[in-house]
Amino acid sequence: MVNKLRISRIILFVFLILGTLPWMIVRAQDIDYADGPEPIGLWDSSDSLDSVVGVAVNDDSAFLAISGFGVRILDVSDPTNPMSVSSFELESEVKAITYSADKIYVGVGSELKIFDVSDPMNPSSITNISQHSTVQEIAVDGSYIYIADHSGSLMIATEAGGNLYSTLPNANDYWCYDVVVSEYYAYTATSSQGLIIWDISDKYNPTIVGGSSTDETAYSITFYGEDKVIVGGLKGYLGIFDVSSVTDPTLLDSITVTSDIMAIQTHENTAIAADYTDGIVTFGLTLDTLTPGNCLLPDGERAHDVEINDQYVFGAMGFSGFMIWDLDEAIKSFGVGFPFYDWILLGTSGIIFLTLVRYKLKKRK
Repeated sequence: MVNKLRISRIILFVFLILGTLPWMIVRAQDIDYADGPEPIGLWDSSDSLDSVVGVAVNDDSAFLAISGFGVRILDVSDPTNPMSVSSFELESEVKAITYSADKIYVGVGSELKIFDVSDPMNPSSITNISQHSTVQEIAVDGSYIYIADHSGSLMIATEAGGNLYSTLPNANDYWCYDVVVSEYYAYTATSSQGLIIWDISDKYNPTIVGGSSTDETAYSITFYGEDKVIVGGLKGYLGIFDVSSVTDPTLLDSITVTSDIMAIQTHENTAIAADYTDGIVTFGLTLDTLTPGNCLLPDGERAHDVEINDQYVFGAMGFSGFMIWDLDEAIKSFGVGFPFYDWILLGTSGIIFLTLVRYKLKKRK
């Protein structure tokens, strides 16, 4: 009987190891995503040199930043058949695009250009604001514009007054790729510094109050709930940070995926990211843990940007054009992060454990 008990314990140990090993492997190596749905809609330029690098969406309109061309506006009221309604060329490389209150804000080389798109069929220029270097990303909050200005770091501007200051101290130490804003704080994705948090209560003199204290180069950032951000970066870095204390953000979980995370959005307990190698990919966020999910294009496509609304996922897919997916279909299943057979192994381990406990209790009686 003693030998049987020992054998049972060995079996329990083996099941526990087998149950957790796939999870450890999946978090340490390249991700093998589950196959997600195909796009329901596609727009592709007739010019093979056009690369869709940015997307902003409002209601039935999608605004595309096209490197090598400029901006194209699509009617996406029928997501299965996006239709071009207008476009305009720009003289420098387009890098970023953001929509707010009937305007689009476009990063064109080292300039921020603002356009009125209240009539999507007839966009008109409002103003240009020169920056120090390449405009990587733009956030708008009320009348203030927050610019991820690469080597110029974080810049703040207004439509009427332009930049509110010339440059920040030690800007070269905080090269900026993305920015999101909440009340008195701006959260930036920076080169070699990861997450940097700025106090922006004084718009003319923003100051650094906290950071991630990592050496990860971050390319993208988004909010997750009220007091968390998700940061994506170079070589597939993804991290969830608790920023309830802006002076001391805490890393809750991180994972390394296939390639650079160029942009990221969240919907409830799912993150949707633009992966430069695997295309649009999803992650579960249950219990503040990143769980690999679906790849929306199993064959792999380069993704540059991603936007979502309540119904759809919109992807800027470089030379492959602009694609639309049904949101519910995109996030409805997660097939890799904690595999189904893992649950079977762990469940079996639990049954064996309870059986052993019951056996020992019977022997005592």
